[in-house]
Amino acid sequence: MTNGGAMYLVRTGALQGFENLVTRLGGNPHALLAEQGLSSALLSQPDAYLPYGRVAELMECAAEACGFPWFGFELSRRQSFSVVGELVLRAAQEPCCARAIEVMLQYVHLHASGLTTEQRAVPHHPDRHLVSLRFEFSSPRGMTQLMQLSLGVLYRSLVDLCGGEAQDYQLWVTQDPVAQGDYGRQLEGYPEVFFSQSCDALLFPASWLEALPRRDEQLLSAHLQRQLDYMEATYPNDLQLQLRYAISNLLPSGECSLPRCAAALGLHPRVLQKRLQAQHLSYVEVLRETREQIALQHLQNSSISLTDLALNLGFAELAVFSRSFKRWQGVSPQAWRKRWRAKGGR
Repeated sequence: MTNGGAMYLVRTGALQGFENLVTRLGGNPHALLAEQGLSSALLSQPDAYLPYGRVAELMECAAEACGFPWFGFELSRRQSFSVVGELVLRAAQEPCCARAIEVMLQYVHLHASGLTTEQRAVPHHPDRHLVSLRFEFSSPRGMTQLMQLSLGVLYRSLVDLCGGEAQDYQLWVTQDPVAQGDYGRQLEGYPEVFFSQSCDALLFPASWLEALPRRDEQLLSAHLQRQLDYMEATYPNDLQLQLRYAISNLLPSGECSLPRCAAALGLHPRVLQKRLQAQHLSYVEVLRETREQIALQHLQNSSISLTDLALNLGFAELAVFSRSFKRWQGVSPQAWRKRWRAKGGR
């Protein structure tokens, strides 16, 4: 269920590893996806977005069907750095961890709309700082698993950005304690969980805020290798889909370029250009098609502001996006959305 008639979207990468995890836990991922009107083919589309509420329901159904109350946390552990990797790498360029976290949270809505974040000191604990998460929508089955997934991704992102070990962090969740099983045995290597808290949040030492964020080349190399492995496994022998995936990941960072995309694919820019030419394609053409596809999905299915949509597509200004969209569709994005809704699209 959405609030105020708005629909929030999340990239398909949010469900990376879903099918493998459900299968390992003895469930049927295809049946669970079909129940929510989704499919494996949809999850493999590199520039597709999903209704966030439907993802929340899917996660709750999966946890129940598999009898595993930590499904969201476990899924986050199985996801590659590429889910929000570009945001972390961008944030790591800041002069201190406080500013790096601020930048990462500032742009996280470009990956998942409908997620509100806040960072602040912990009352009565001056040595601790927290980042809290809150969804602007609800789901009939609840939001427990989706919140677990989001907190898990946040935890892994901050470890990459600020360092530290699991014992340096704490996870606060508003959900009630789970009687089944022991959390420590279920998810080795994750922080201790504190139940029935006032907010869903990740806590860490406040002293880290003034420290330099991690910028080592190993982090970048590992990110590129994991991204490359994922693309080769998901889109084998399909250069166009691999490039679209790389573009869709890089667009929100504002640093989507031929050299950056080539690096993500493990290729020299000239090699990428030649391989595209052999398929009668060009980087500019694939970039345009990817941007247009993402723009249409958002205009059809969400209430994202045009300014945020422009940023999500890597445009520095709304005016530049509007001119580009008019070349693609013959009308401005505002007029296209209005026409779509008049036809009963929303």
